[in-house]
Amino acid sequence: MRTWGGMMDECADKVSVIDTCKEVEGLAIACGFTGHGFGIGPIAGLLLDGKTSTLPIDAFRYDRF
Repeated sequence: MRTWGGMMDECADKVSVIDTCKEVEGLAIACGFTGHGFGIGPIAGLLLDGKTSTLPIDAFRYDRF
């Protein structure tokens, strides 16, 4: 059988962060996906590349903490 071992990154509120960091110019953050990274990863990459979304993404802001 197969096993997996590793760290699961998650935010305190269980919602990922997809944003830029205002304190550090040029720093983009995409973290806290836990097991959802395969589903959210493609759009997260596009958003960090400057693309826009037709859906609201305020819940993923870095400054919500």
